[in-house]
Amino acid sequence: MIAFSAQVSGDRTDYVEVETGYGGKHRKVRVVPGNTYRIEPLSPQVRKNRDRVCRVTGFREFGAKGDLYANVVWEDTGQKGWSPMDHFAEVKPGAC
Repeated sequence: MIAFSAQVSGDRTDYVEVETGYGGKHRKVRVVPGNTYRIEPLSPQVRKNRDRVCRVTGFREFGAKGDLYANVVWEDTGQKGWSPMDHFAEVKPGAC
């Protein structure tokens, strides 16, 4: 099970702080529109978009529960897409 919590700034245009954990692993990331992130789900079973790099363009709610997702532009293809907030990891300088 993935534990997930998000701390939202005002109107969600500034940033979202995401804290997630799975199987003893823990990660806290501040997701800011315009910044670049790598998709690294903590669960080894989640393979969709793993290791892809993207630029966050905004946030949106999705589904009946109002789950929070990020709108992204994929660096490898330039296409628009989305990703769950708990899949983001900081890109280390020089890693791309």
